[in-house]
Amino acid sequence: MSAQARAELEHKLQAYVGQETGPAQVGPEPVNDSMIQHWCEALGDRNAVYGDAEAAQRSVHGGIVAPPTMLQAWFCPASRWRAPPPCGRTSRPSCTSS
Repeated sequence: MSAQARAELEHKLQAYVGQETGPAQVGPEPVNDSMIQHWCEALGDRNAVYGDAEAAQRSVHGGIVAPPTMLQAWFCPASRWRAPPPCGRTSRPSCTSS
């Protein structure tokens, strides 16, 4: 991305800073250091603000934060991404064997 394209994108995105997109929600599970670590390990994200307390303290955030990509996953209903049980088991009605 060119410097000009980046500047234009950042200018457009700035209009969204501080804007509410809906009512506040509480996720079904807490976001904690362990969950952040698992997420970053799974995705190979080594950004220091997600796991290095000293580096995070020096950042604009002032402490460890969760990757923004976690937001979408944390609010997806579990049934959307939870795999069905292996075929042959009937613990869920959607499971069928062939």
